[in-house]
Amino acid sequence: MPTLTLKGLPADVHRRLKARAARHGRSLNVEAIACLRAALEQIEALRAEGVRAIVVDMHCEATSEKNAMGWFLDGKVSAVLGT
Repeated sequence: MPTLTLKGLPADVHRRLKARAARHGRSLNVEAIACLRAALEQIEALRAEGVRAIVVDMHCEATSEKNAMGWFLDGKVSAVLGT
């Protein structure tokens, strides 16, 4: 099974993800996977409705985060923008 390592995760994102995991009774890892799946399902739903362009605006601290998101969204969205 592939592994994804997130480096430089902003403290507020970690805190919010951890709180969300606790609310759902899941580990941090399982919650992160659930969030990624939910994002993909939303993208697929938009495509099914006929949306032709999906632009993702994001902020990353590290180049590795940008690269990981680029690979994750490759072929799924029209453009990934941000700083």
